[in-house]
Amino acid sequence: MTLERLFRHGLPLLALTAVAACSSNHDDDFPAMPRSTITGVAAVGLPISGGAVAATCNAYTDNTTTAANGSWTLTLPTSALPCVARVNGGTLGAGGPANLLTLYSMSGVTGATTTANITPLTDFALARAVFLSTGADMATWFGNGTTTLPRLSDVATGLPAGRDLLKTVLDNAGYAYPQGGFDPFFSSIAPGVAGDIYDQFLETFAQGIAAATGEGLTAPQAYQAALDGFSRASQPTVPRAPGAGPGPGPDPGPGPGPGPGPDPDPVGETPDTALGANETGVRFETSGTVQGAAQSHALRFFPGPGTISAGTLAGFLDEVTANGPTPNSYVNFRNLPDAPGTYDCGDALGVTRPRNIEIGFAAGHGYNTAGTLGATGFHCTLVVTKAGLRTPGGTYEGAVEGSFDARLYKTGQAVNLPDSIAVTGHFRIGEVSTTVPPVSGTTLASLIGAGYQGTYVVGCGDRGQQTIVVNADGTSSVNGVAVVDGTHPGIVGTRGNVVSFERRADDLGSALPPSYSLIFNNGSVSSASILFTAGAAPVTCSTAVSGSTTTTKDFVDDAMALFARSETLNCPGTASLPAGPTLFTIASDGGLTLGSLSITPAQYLASQNFTFTDAHTFLLHDSAPFFYSKSALRVSANGYTYVVALDPVTQATVSLDYVIGLERGTCAP
Repeated sequence: MTLERLFRHGLPLLALTAVAACSSNHDDDFPAMPRSTITGVAAVGLPISGGAVAATCNAYTDNTTTAANGSWTLTLPTSALPCVARVNGGTLGAGGPANLLTLYSMSGVTGATTTANITPLTDFALARAVFLSTGADMATWFGNGTTTLPRLSDVATGLPAGRDLLKTVLDNAGYAYPQGGFDPFFSSIAPGVAGDIYDQFLETFAQGIAAATGEGLTAPQAYQAALDGFSRASQPTVPRAPGAGPGPGPDPGPGPGPGPGPDPDPVGETPDTALGANETGVRFETSGTVQGAAQSHALRFFPGPGTISAGTLAGFLDEVTANGPTPNSYVNFRNLPDAPGTYDCGDALGVTRPRNIEIGFAAGHGYNTAGTLGATGFHCTLVVTKAGLRTPGGTYEGAVEGSFDARLYKTGQAVNLPDSIAVTGHFRIGEVSTTVPPVSGTTLASLIGAGYQGTYVVGCGDRGQQTIVVNADGTSSVNGVAVVDGTHPGIVGTRGNVVSFERRADDLGSALPPSYSLIFNNGSVSSASILFTAGAAPVTCSTAVSGSTTTTKDFVDDAMALFARSETLNCPGTASLPAGPTLFTIASDGGLTLGSLSITPAQYLASQNFTFTDAHTFLLHDSAPFFYSKSALRVSANGYTYVVALDPVTQATVSLDYVIGLERGTCAP
């Protein structure tokens, strides 16, 4: 039995739940389930008429079309809430111009009736919550969902903060945000109707975005640039409201007089150009005259991994490029050092490599730094903070990243200040690793590691003796080769007297070598199963040479007690458990109680019927609907089975699945 099957077969509840969830969305599949209705209006100032609405919920999907006034309705099982809704297509008003935007929103998590307007305001707030919870943009995150979206509960928890931040940023940008408990997700809206407060605000916001449109940008591109500036920046911004004027300039400092002299760069708000942890591309600002338009700290973002041409000169990359949203727009680095450090650039024309480090920018016309070194009023500094790896085959693995600050002159002109522009920003170009270091604090991985910490030697027939090391933080290795750690994503789990460490590239693939399981008998390792070759069957190592643990009875109930809690969950109701708010507790001795039902530590320890699994601490993704992709506790005894899914960072309860004989249900906060 493979390690993947070990976890799947140990949990028939989740396997059956996943199959049922994927089979159909027809009403007949939920004959006895409470149902909820989601209503909303899709609008951008005018209603989105005939727009396609697609909703992805908790193990449920559905779709509909907006009416002429932008309204839409869906009815679905209450257990499927919350839902994320996307609208695209259609027209702006009945028979009006085509709607070119794709917008998103999220419904409430409970209630017989809930509202989910879909507008630019809901799109901005939700995109912020998604980015902070998953590191992804809206389109990528929504596209990763089949019947369930990754980290949906995390996003729902973070949504109020995203909404409140949007209000603050809009207020600071000069917009008159509606008062009186206004909520863009739930408040009523009559798009296109004179005097409607929500409608008027959307029109003003659209005007602000249009006024900030960069040269050559279409309306969708301008909207996306504004969305990125709010959702993905460490210091979120939005375009200023029409007529609000520039934001506050820099503090001139104390003392009389005008100061030492004019700043060669125009004065205005300086936007933040930092990139998110998993964001690729170049985010930068430009000041000067670009295509005939004067700009002051205009924020630009050219997203995506770009391209790297490594070349043959050791220590330097020939061409590193990020393409912009319009034809012939890009940011380009030539002869970029691929080692961390601070470098002067803009060397004199004609200077041969490796000295001639250049930065180029194009948006309708090209600008570059070549030949600016030492020229009056010009500067060029390039900082490389992280580099990838040049392979023997001449390709480049990983990403090169850093920051830059330079003054560029117009290509084809002499090096002169009147035709120059100032640029400053951050770049990350290449493929970003999808692994993250372990989460700090108490995690299931660290509990399992502490419980099984030690060195174990087993004999594997022709393979000889293998040395397995389990560390207290949940990392592990076989013969010195890492199985799971901060750079090798994987799953750490224990079930009964078996502990497993499984390396994975992602949630849905197979285990990768050197994954393994250790089997214990009365505290001593009795055998092991080690995967030496990808795609092959694990090798059984039946000779135990050394290694023992005091885990199981001395560890499991204490570990359960670390997740002690008392909270009220909403349960769907079965013959043994009434529907509605139900008290759920994990006691200080590790016992579990759900309403009138309980399992004691003695019961689940006696039958060795418990499972701890952590695939979050060492794995970034969370897209698979299977148990082994979660941080979860499972105990079973006397015909009762509880599976508690936990937030990997806060350890808050995400959901509780229960089985009572043939009865099954899912409770949620």
